[in-house]
Amino acid sequence: MELQEFTEQVPKIRRLMLTEALHYLSDPDDAEDAVQEALAILWVRHKKIKDADKMLHYGVVVVKNVSIDMFRKRKRIVPIDTEMYITDNRNAQVQQEEAEGEQRLKHAIESLTEKQSAIIKMRNVDKLSYTEIAKILGTSESSVRGMICKARAILFNKLK
Repeated sequence: MELQEFTEQVPKIRRLMLTEALHYLSDPDDAEDAVQEALAILWVRHKKIKDADKMLHYGVVVVKNVSIDMFRKRKRIVPIDTEMYITDNRNAQVQQEEAEGEQRLKHAIESLTEKQSAIIKMRNVDKLSYTEIAKILGTSESSVRGMICKARAILFNKLK
């Protein structure tokens, strides 16, 4: 599938992908992130997609998997009296693997351009909304979404 056909299909499948993501993630911003990540994955594999129908089905499956992964990565919080404690029943090997993964991610983020790194940190670390980021950068919300999508695609390729 070529760029023009891909970009023509994205608006058509985006709503279905967002609906699928909202099924697994209750937060609309998280669902939007899942859709963007899924679209980035689709773009990476766009040469293997034959037509619009295949893109639709593949997109729904990818966003479902991304949403499930995002849901699983959340830490479980168990209320005890008035305080909250995070449960952590992982073994040492899993903890070490996660630390190594976080280190790889940190290095990958540092290898991005300064602007891309800042945008990723604003969105994922500072938890700013697209609107807030757009105000900070003096640009449109759709431009911010595009920049974040591009930065995530670069990170995805670096972490392969």
